[in-house]
Amino acid sequence: MASQVKFEYPQINENDKIIFIVEHSSAFSPSYKTLFLADAANVKDSKILTCFPEKMQILTEVNGGKSKEYLEIRNRYGTARFTTSDMNLVWYSKVPEIPAESTRLVPEISSPDGRWLCYVKRTGATVGQLVIRNNSDLKEYVLDENAAFSFTKVPVKWSPDGAVLIYEKNGNIYFIDPKMAFQKYQIDDAFRKIGEGSINSVNWANRKTLIYINRDLVYKLNANELFTRSLYAGMAGSGIVAGRIPVSFDAKNDEFWVNSAETALAVKNANCIITCFKMNTDGGEYISSTYSKPFTDPRGSVVNYYVFWGESETPILWVNLIGLLDGKPKTSVFKIDSQMKQIATFDEAGIPIPSPDGKKLAFALNDALFVYDIDTWKPLGKISGEKPVSYAWSGNYSIFAGGESTVRHWKLNGGEDKKGLVRTLFLSSVRSAVWNDSEILVRDACRDDVFYSYDSKNHYWKKSIEEFDEEILKSSKYLQNGKYRVFTDATENKKFENTIYVRALNAAGSTKPIFLSTTKKTPAPKKISLIFDAVDSVDGLSTILYVLSRYGIKSTFFFNGEFIRRYPLETKQIIYCGHEAASMFFNNVDLTAKNGFVVDSEYIQRGLARNEDEFFNLTGTELSLFWHAPGYKSSEMIKKSGDDCGYTYVEAGRFSLDTKTLEQGSANKSWYMTADQLVMFYAQNVKNGSMIPISVGNPNGTRGDYLYEKLDLLIGILMDAGYEFVPVRKLF
Repeated sequence: MASQVKFEYPQINENDKIIFIVEHSSAFSPSYKTLFLADAANVKDSKILTCFPEKMQILTEVNGGKSKEYLEIRNRYGTARFTTSDMNLVWYSKVPEIPAESTRLVPEISSPDGRWLCYVKRTGATVGQLVIRNNSDLKEYVLDENAAFSFTKVPVKWSPDGAVLIYEKNGNIYFIDPKMAFQKYQIDDAFRKIGEGSINSVNWANRKTLIYINRDLVYKLNANELFTRSLYAGMAGSGIVAGRIPVSFDAKNDEFWVNSAETALAVKNANCIITCFKMNTDGGEYISSTYSKPFTDPRGSVVNYYVFWGESETPILWVNLIGLLDGKPKTSVFKIDSQMKQIATFDEAGIPIPSPDGKKLAFALNDALFVYDIDTWKPLGKISGEKPVSYAWSGNYSIFAGGESTVRHWKLNGGEDKKGLVRTLFLSSVRSAVWNDSEILVRDACRDDVFYSYDSKNHYWKKSIEEFDEEILKSSKYLQNGKYRVFTDATENKKFENTIYVRALNAAGSTKPIFLSTTKKTPAPKKISLIFDAVDSVDGLSTILYVLSRYGIKSTFFFNGEFIRRYPLETKQIIYCGHEAASMFFNNVDLTAKNGFVVDSEYIQRGLARNEDEFFNLTGTELSLFWHAPGYKSSEMIKKSGDDCGYTYVEAGRFSLDTKTLEQGSANKSWYMTADQLVMFYAQNVKNGSMIPISVGNPNGTRGDYLYEKLDLLIGILMDAGYEFVPVRKLF
């Protein structure tokens, strides 16, 4: 989905002050309207009056021994900070022009005490520097020069008190005291190593105990003894062995969670097997399992899992899905003891975030933010009125709720209304705005009957009893004041629907754009297509559909008859998600192989026709008239045979690289590349009109990783490069 920017409702008052609204529609964020204030005499001096909470977190500054907490808000315009003590919103970094690209925000992980921040500062297509930042003086320390870059995670985990940071580097796990990171002399990595693995290999049970799994052994490490154990790791090992699990833990793909009492463990293996253990043994004995089954849900295919414990040994399992019958995001929630009992189902719920004490869970649903008790799964409160965008706990009874209209501070209580105290801090977005003398009056972005006014002296918003009708916005009296006139007009910049100008009405009148970059002529967006080959596996399908949905991309799936017959529900799921369907013949066979079987035109045409019929009988829809042979192995005769029955052959074999296996690479039969290398290759080699084939599921052989696992990164990089993603039919 390409970014689109539109200017609306320019107005000028008698003091030459201009207000206008900029509407953004782009991938990975709701559409929102930002209110600006500018000066006609100095159009470069514009101010942003609303702040949309694409991302929010609580941070802390420590100066002179005194701590000051603030809410950090990030969006495409930059980063702002809000302090509740003085109700002051300040932008401390801001882009100089109106951003037109669909660039995603880099994820950041703050320490629980808010004093430190970790993120990966991108230095290449797939790599960056893993950085820790002091939030008081903004100094940074690089933990890893070659960390994997991701739009979804940072390879770190903080202790609950923020005193120790665990991070991943070069296939090993390390720890560091954040204060020591900024001292002149550093302890070498070798003395801060916990062991082999990824960030999935560790989890904090509580502020004192770290749990580490290496293959099948479960270790307990005391936070206070980390430095001692590292110094003597060669003799003492990686902590106290707390037991053994019956399967080897895959640090790359598996996950685990532990309760705060260090008595219960939950493990996800092979992306489907959920096992709960009681940690009731010492040494190398196997810990006892209380529950273990492959997870299935008739409502959809799994995207990801979360496990939460309150104070009991009975965890909550939260599973995000892509619906099999409608292709929409869904959530199922379960309580696990000796059985798995479903306790809730939701459609399109937001990310669940536990309170600092781990007893409560906040999540968004429709136009409300809910808080539930984890142990009892009973609601503790909700606030509604607008769709939540982001939210952040500030202590165990206080939440900052960022919605499509406002950012509010919610203090929970135990009253019957289960709502507590809610205070509006500032506006996220507005629907429309007018000058009311020297005051700015706006209509709420979500509610027709709610209005706010802006106190320009004290820089804050307050509810207003005054109203205005949308018709007043069409009045010419708001477009000029005797000295200047403001208006919107078309632009040759393809990234903008229009732009905004200020025209001086004196004898030597001139016309200037408020934002010069919006008037610069640009070429039409470059178009490329991601094409997904559904052959005989669904292993990567839920990831693919989820990422495409989050980016708002409609793509093309090539269906082999084997896939249609083996996975009828998943075939329909792809269609429900709105993607284009094309053909990959009725069976998975090398049509060019010299095996004594004659492949002629009739065989090709019958195979295409059979695939059409099977697809229609299953889905009630037709395959489009695009196709390619299995494995992109074809000949002129094969292509002409398809042409003769109305098909257009898709040539993308040159880029079909993600099916190459380690076995083929070691035998020098193929050019094997890792998923990161593939992302870099495509970033450097695609051009306007390119098609990138991606295999759904695993190839017939072994790979260290799969391109679909990096789909989010691939799309983000190519969007940054100005590409628009379209189905195959829009390239022909």
